[in-house]
Amino acid sequence: MGSRRRRDAIATLIALDSERRRKFIGELTAAGWPVPAGVTALPRVAHPLQPTVENFQELCIAYGARSLYVPYRMLSSNVYPTGSGAMDYTTEDFHLAAYPTRDDSEADLTIVAVSLIQATLTINDLLKHPVLAIAIADAHTHLGVAIDRPRLTKSL
Repeated sequence: MGSRRRRDAIATLIALDSERRRKFIGELTAAGWPVPAGVTALPRVAHPLQPTVENFQELCIAYGARSLYVPYRMLSSNVYPTGSGAMDYTTEDFHLAAYPTRDDSEADLTIVAVSLIQATLTINDLLKHPVLAIAIADAHTHLGVAIDRPRLTKSL
C-alpha cells in the first residue's frame, strides 16, 4: 500500500472515530448520563472515503469480495431486530425465549465455507498445488457460487 493510500486510510479512520465519539457524547447527554470531565466532542470531521469504509457492502465491493457480503447479510438477521431474527427467539405460541428456538446453522456454515475457501485460495496462491485447486473447485460446486480471494480492485 502506497504512502498516500496509508495516509488516506488513517485519515478516514480518524474521521470515523471522531464522528462516533461526537455521536456517543450526544447520546450520553440525551440519556442523562454524565460526561466525564475532560471528554469533549471533537469538531465534525469528514473524509471522502468515509462512506466506503463505514458501509460493509461498499468495502466488499472495493475489495472485489461482493460474495462475502451475502453470508454477512444472512447472519445479520440474527443480531439486528428483524422479523426472521425475532422468530428465532419465539416459541410456536409466540412466547419469547432467552435462547434461539430454531436452528439457523446454515447461515453460520455459509460464512465458515466462504472463509475457508478464501483461506485456501490465499494458500494456493503461494503453493500452486493441484490438490488445493481441486478442493477449491469442489467447494465452489457445493456452495453453488464462486468465491474469490479479496483484493483491492478499486481505489478507496
